[in-house]
Amino acid sequence: EEVVHVSNLKQSSSIGVGLNGLADWSSQFPFLNVMHWSREWYDWDRRTSEGIEVDRYGWLKSVESGVTAGTVFLTNIEEMPIVYNSYVVRWKGKGHLDYGGCVKEVSKAYGGDLIQVGHDSCFIRVVGFDSEDPLRDITIVPEKHIQAFDRGAVFNPDFIERVKVFRALRFMDWMVTNGSEQQEWENRPTINDRSFAKKGVPLEYMVLLANIVGADPWFNMPHKANSNYIHNFAVMVKERLDNKLTAYVEHSNEVWNWIFPQTHFALSESKKLWGAEGDAYMQWHGMRTAGICDIWKKEVFIDDSHRVNCVLGAQASWFGLETPALECPLWKQRQSACYEHGIDSIAIAGYFTGCINNYENDSGNREVEKWLKEPDGGMQKAYEQALDSRHFECEYSAKTMQDVYEYHAGVAKKLGLQLVAYEGGQHITGNFHDTQDDENFIGLHIRLNRDERMYNLYQRNFQSWKKAGGGLFMHFVDVSIPGKHGSWGALEYITQPSSPKWRALMHTNKRPCWWRGCSE
Repeated sequence: EEVVHVSNLKQSSSIGVGLNGLADWSSQFPFLNVMHWSREWYDWDRRTSEGIEVDRYGWLKSVESGVTAGTVFLTNIEEMPIVYNSYVVRWKGKGHLDYGGCVKEVSKAYGGDLIQVGHDSCFIRVVGFDSEDPLRDITIVPEKHIQAFDRGAVFNPDFIERVKVFRALRFMDWMVTNGSEQQEWENRPTINDRSFAKKGVPLEYMVLLANIVGADPWFNMPHKANSNYIHNFAVMVKERLDNKLTAYVEHSNEVWNWIFPQTHFALSESKKLWGAEGDAYMQWHGMRTAGICDIWKKEVFIDDSHRVNCVLGAQASWFGLETPALECPLWKQRQSACYEHGIDSIAIAGYFTGCINNYENDSGNREVEKWLKEPDGGMQKAYEQALDSRHFECEYSAKTMQDVYEYHAGVAKKLGLQLVAYEGGQHITGNFHDTQDDENFIGLHIRLNRDERMYNLYQRNFQSWKKAGGGLFMHFVDVSIPGKHGSWGALEYITQPSSPKWRALMHTNKRPCWWRGCSE
């Protein structure tokens, strides 16, 4: 892989990005080998995975007689352009592959199969499985980039071109952080794994990407990971990460958010330790963050702890919930407050919504329903509402979010910490409400995300963030297809020329950073 020399780092830029999770329906295409986000092996004829045994890396080990093993490796959604039309498929071992779904044509080329694809799910089936020499090590690479792959490239050049502009990359989704079952270092994802979609991307590749593009990596430590896991993770980062880059380290993700298993785990563990409820789960979160910071800074990065930025995640909308995590008085073994254990930053989300679908505000939803009947489908009023909440009360417009940011910046400043945004951007969704299945509502959300006025909304949100004293801002996410679960991507597919959100990010990213120590 070609490495961007750190002397060319974007040291004065201010925007980072969260990388979308790997899935066969994703339009991100970060790796050249699309098998890296293929699904589990399955027999579609029998509608079961019984009779299929895999090795530790997910490759077929045995297939019972009468059983067919197949997997979906790609899904080209009808509403999106097809990013790559042709792929080169190669493998080792005996047997051959049968294709179905989106695969339209198959021929021989490049020492393997050359397949042409259309819309739909694309799948392969292993035919003639031989347990003595099992078919394995399947690679499926866009024909456009087969030469780069044969030279040893791991990442898609089109993906590199997009993410190389950012100051930092957050790997929360790549690490499958929410609900992670990672506990022991020996069971971590490896570069030999067939697919990274279920277990996560191996650390070796995350560090490699950071080095290639010269971006600070942001890692999320699994909530169940033991001390040995945390220690070895930090050791690999220290050994492999370019020493001019800073590693951001966070305990799990949104440990205050009850939709995620890690929050329930925090509650359970805090009860075991202290027999307490209330804010004890946040105190446990603070204790875990402090412990992670101590391992990274006092055990591993002993002489260069400045290369680590230890992050405590907090909820933006609940003022005061960060206090038990920062102070953690129930932690009897502590000799100082949690925030004094090497924590550098408080991280909140930097989202604006305008409450254009607030699941706690049905009167606001009724107002939006009226807008849908207007000649422009409600676009102007939706824009105005997201900008400054002028049509009905909402604390989370691009303008009023400044009050939220100022509160947390004040807390951080008082403790000598930085305020950063672990995620941010627009959060205009129908999640957790009946409107999630209302095509008119979701249509408005998607249209507003694509509209040129979204550029202005992003600029106003960044203005609010900067005025309040916020530092590094991580947009959520890089590339994602819009739909009923949200319109998160700055781009909708990796080769999209641009978008209002992308232009807003690039505009802000080109401005010199403004927070203490950001250009050192």
